[in-house]
Amino acid sequence: MPAAGSLENIESLSGKAMKKIMLFARDPGGANAIAPLAPKLKLRGYEVLLYGKDAALRQYLSHGLGGRDFAAEAPFMGVDEYVTLLRRIAPDFLITGTGSDDLTEKFLWQAAEHLQLPCFAILDHWFNYGIRFSPYKLVEQELYERDRRHPYLPTKIMVMDEEVRDAMIREGFEPDRLCVAGQPHFDAVREQAMRYGSAERRQYRELLGLNENEFLIAFISENITEPEKGDDLRQYYWGYTERSIFREFMDALQAVSVTAGRKVHVVVKPHPNETIDAYSDLIAERAGGAVTASIDSSAPSVRLCKAVDLVCGMSSMVLVESVILGLPVISIQIGLTRENPFILDQKGIVRSVLNPSELREKLAGYMTGTIAAATGFNLPTGSADRIIEWMEEWL
Repeated sequence: MPAAGSLENIESLSGKAMKKIMLFARDPGGANAIAPLAPKLKLRGYEVLLYGKDAALRQYLSHGLGGRDFAAEAPFMGVDEYVTLLRRIAPDFLITGTGSDDLTEKFLWQAAEHLQLPCFAILDHWFNYGIRFSPYKLVEQELYERDRRHPYLPTKIMVMDEEVRDAMIREGFEPDRLCVAGQPHFDAVREQAMRYGSAERRQYRELLGLNENEFLIAFISENITEPEKGDDLRQYYWGYTERSIFREFMDALQAVSVTAGRKVHVVVKPHPNETIDAYSDLIAERAGGAVTASIDSSAPSVRLCKAVDLVCGMSSMVLVESVILGLPVISIQIGLTRENPFILDQKGIVRSVLNPSELREKLAGYMTGTIAAATGFNLPTGSADRIIEWMEEWL
């Protein structure tokens, strides 16, 4: 039986039913954006129904939250199925992420519209935003480029900054549907980072068997490779894959470690949505001598990035988080054939490395201490509270 004053007892103390707020995400990025709202909503006296699917359920656990399995309660994907679910659980408001390769959020928005249930969707990234409201998946980017329709829309879309809002208006979104909210995940990242100091850094290095002089790098992966396409880069939208970038990265490290005279260890952080092992064979081929490598799927991204000397990757949100935390970052996009998707390159804060010689130069600069971490990227704090306050205007 809940104790007096506990969150579970708020309903009986108030004498009226709590409002139900349903949260849903399917992708890890969406889960990160949604998760910070759950405890804040509970503290305000709302009943929170935290739903997730696939990787989002695992991502909730990294925030200390347990989510309900959406697929178990609505096994058949479709608007009618979701209308039935929403009628059954009867939320007063719906807040979702914005999925990439799944239609769940899109069908949920349509189901909510059918029931006249207000809903917000939180955008978690600076690129590929238009396609998240289209009939297409991220892997169908070329189809979207030819058919920029947005038939799937929530009541309001929460965007990170004015630049995204302006870009979405140019892409055909109604201005009144877009709200500049920041990104709740970044507030959570700042809070998490405060838990990892020098003692935690030493502990992580000791777990890897490294001494203090060895240079430690995190390589943040993205799930790009498709087995049926193999390593033929001409078939890939961006002109590279995580495998081609890792090859360039490890080859550059082998050369730089010799001239720098330092041992280097690389920790690969797989993307939560990765379903194939894209790295073990490449590590076996390219690690050796002064350069060693391992794969760590379990360490929280913030803990890993705070423990290393350098964070490398392509255009992952983890690179953006690292710059916000004042950590050194290299974005590697050798082979890029499209407009650069990395938001910090677009803003001129961290320029992506586009050729092997520049990559060797940047790695050498960080290893010898002649290059410092980038600064100058800040977003408004208090995003989760802002979104909740806007939600309350609808209740």
